[in-house]
Amino acid sequence: MAEIPSTDLDSGIVIRQYRAEDAEQVHAILVEGLVYGAGSPRNTALRKALYRPVSFAAVASLIIGLVCLAQIADPAPRLLGAALCLGVAATFAVIHLAITQFFLRLCTIARATDMRNIPAAYDIPQPGAPNGGFWVAALDYGHDKRSEVVGYIGLKCESPASGTLRRMFVAVQHRRRGIGSMLLTAAMAHALRISLGSSSSRRLSSSLLLYSCMSGTGSRSRARG
Repeated sequence: MAEIPSTDLDSGIVIRQYRAEDAEQVHAILVEGLVYGAGSPRNTALRKALYRPVSFAAVASLIIGLVCLAQIADPAPRLLGAALCLGVAATFAVIHLAITQFFLRLCTIARATDMRNIPAAYDIPQPGAPNGGFWVAALDYGHDKRSEVVGYIGLKCESPASGTLRRMFVAVQHRRRGIGSMLLTAAMAHALRISLGSSSSRRLSSSLLLYSCMSGTGSRSRARG
């Protein structure tokens, strides 16, 4: 049986299986979620880098450099100060670039592996042959048949008794609306429908409970007949 989409009647958000035309938006949300979006792992790594020993040393060098630059009468300390300040700026620029490039490489790897061919990688259910799945949360604009993807989640089945959640992201501007809970609910309902192993189902239930507690939202998805 083909999967019936679910929707939040209040927000108009539809949870459905991935379609080929969603690829560009899905990849854009991946980059936003990993690299440039608020709360992304890249931004977290940049903040943590500020508290590493190399950053403390750079700040100390900057202070010394500024003190040297203040020595108006003597050009030698001023040259040293300028060199120190430039060195500090270069250090932070290199750290920023290295961290950004690392997470951009992760996006490139994702697009070259499981997200290169999402239907094949996640065994998107076909009538009579349900298996894994890759769900998107979308705002469908019926008047011109456009669909704005605002989040997604994948369920990869390693065996009939084992499944793993992967690639869960929600677009930054649509967070705090219960979309993550809706996606987790869809994945859990599918796991139960295909009788995935009890341990995997329990992990999915735990993920839904944890996400709901962290976000302060519950699942509000309802089946659309």
